[in-house]
Amino acid sequence: MKTNPVKRLLRDGKPAIGIWLSTRDATLAEHVATVGFDWIAVDMGHAAIDWREAADLVRAIGGQGCVPLVRVAWNSAENLQRALDAGAWGVGVPMVCTPDEAESAVAGTKYPPVGRRSLGGERGPLSFGTDAALYFERANEEVVIVAQIEHAEAIRNIEKICQVAGVDACVVGPTDFLASIGKPPLHESKEPAYEEALQAVMAACRQFGVAPGLHVLTGTTAARRIAQGFQFIAVSGDVRMLLAIAKEHLQRARGGAE
Repeated sequence: MKTNPVKRLLRDGKPAIGIWLSTRDATLAEHVATVGFDWIAVDMGHAAIDWREAADLVRAIGGQGCVPLVRVAWNSAENLQRALDAGAWGVGVPMVCTPDEAESAVAGTKYPPVGRRSLGGERGPLSFGTDAALYFERANEEVVIVAQIEHAEAIRNIEKICQVAGVDACVVGPTDFLASIGKPPLHESKEPAYEEALQAVMAACRQFGVAPGLHVLTGTTAARRIAQGFQFIAVSGDVRMLLAIAKEHLQRARGGAE
């Protein structure tokens, strides 16, 4: 059975750098998977991606040797079950604000006796290159659980969330967090409360052996945050990155023409 390199990177205190995928085209996903990201997350939280498309995207990403994750729409056993049965190697769980919600995410992701995930499905074992019996035995060790810290309540409970066994990473979502405290929802905010929240997450993660993470917009910011100790780093997203590059080239072309 294949091992999950993202799980190893996080355990070893090393950065795991990835990108959010919002488009539904499997061919594009294949191409993005060749760039060198450690992981690519299929964003079912905000993109119009259905479960059949998610399975195709997971297959395309994994086929190029990149770790396929699924960011589920909400923290429910159904969503977690379907994401993993589609072949995902891990899940991003939005709006984890309390230890109970973190425990629910772990329970929906892990097989018994640790959790309540139902045994079944063919894509999970196939995605890890093994048979059902070995997958059922080892999936709990290989699947990555990413708790998304996106609300002021989550910051207040961050130490308790980090103490929930099975949570591999706590990743701050800047815009949702800032919106929850009534501030402009920016990725690169200079609000003191934002930096205080990041430091709280970092401290709790270090104390309890969880990987701290963050969603950023540029590679420059990613490098700076990695130097600060953040590990699970989401760099922008496919659509945002494509538009930024398209605008840059268009501006250069028109500037040259003028």
